[in-house]
Amino acid sequence: MVTLEDVFKFSHDPEFTSYQDWFALSEREKNDPSIKLTSEELSHLESWENIQNIYEKVLPEAVSVLASYEESFRSEFQKYEKSIKDLENQNKLLEFYKSVLDRLTKLYLDSLSDMLSEVYRTVYDNPMKSILLSMEDFRNKKVIKIKVINKINGQDFVEDFGLEGGAAHIMLGLIVSVYFILTTGLPRIIFVDEGLSQLFPETHIRFMGILKQFVDQLGFTFVIVDHHAERFSDFADNVYTVSDGIYSNVNKEEFFRQFQ
Repeated sequence: MVTLEDVFKFSHDPEFTSYQDWFALSEREKNDPSIKLTSEELSHLESWENIQNIYEKVLPEAVSVLASYEESFRSEFQKYEKSIKDLENQNKLLEFYKSVLDRLTKLYLDSLSDMLSEVYRTVYDNPMKSILLSMEDFRNKKVIKIKVINKINGQDFVEDFGLEGGAAHIMLGLIVSVYFILTTGLPRIIFVDEGLSQLFPETHIRFMGILKQFVDQLGFTFVIVDHHAERFSDFADNVYTVSDGIYSNVNKEEFFRQFQ
C-alpha cells in the first residue's frame, strides 16, 4: 500500500525528472504514431522499464492515496469552516449580550445613583450635591466608582467620596443593600450592627425617617443593634434586650421611659 510519505519521496527523488521525460516520450509515441522517436529517445525508453512499473502500478495507488487524503482534507476543512462560522455566530451573540448587559448596567447604575442622590440630599439637607455611580476600568477589571458631584454656580465639580466620612459610607451602603434586595426579590430584612452610631443627631433623625419610609411603604424590616437605644425611641416598633446571652422582648414604652 502506497502512503502519502511514499508519494512525497517519489516526487522528490532525483530520478523523478527522468520519469517525467519518460512519461512525455510515452505520451508522444502513444498519441501520434506518425511521430518517429530518435534513437536516443528510444534508448531512454528502453532503459527505464522500472519507471513503467511505477507508472502503471505505483502511481495509480498514489493517486488513490492522494484522492483519499483530498477527501479527508475536504471533510476536515468543511468542519473547520463550520467551526469558524459557529465561532463567528458565538462572538456576535456574545457582543449582543455584552451590549445588553452594558445597557442594563447603565440603567441599574443610573437608577441607583438617583436613589443615593435623593437620600444624600435629604440627610445632609444639601440640594446642590448628588451621587454618581459609573463603571470604569481598573487594573484590567470593571469596577464601580462612586463620586460626589457638587454643583457650584451652574458647574459640576467632582469630589472624592472618600472625604465624606464614615457616616456617609454607612448610610449609602445601607441604601445600596435596600436597592439590591428590591431588584433581586430577596427577603426584605436587613441587620445593622452599630452601623448608625457615627451619625450626628440631626443626620440620624433624617436618615431614620428615610428607613421608616422603606418600612411603611415597601415592607422592609431593619434589625438595629445599638448601645444608644434612646436615639430610636421615635422609630422602633419592637425592643429587645440582651442579658447573659438571653434575648427578651420588652415593653417599648417602659423601656424608653428610663431615658426621659
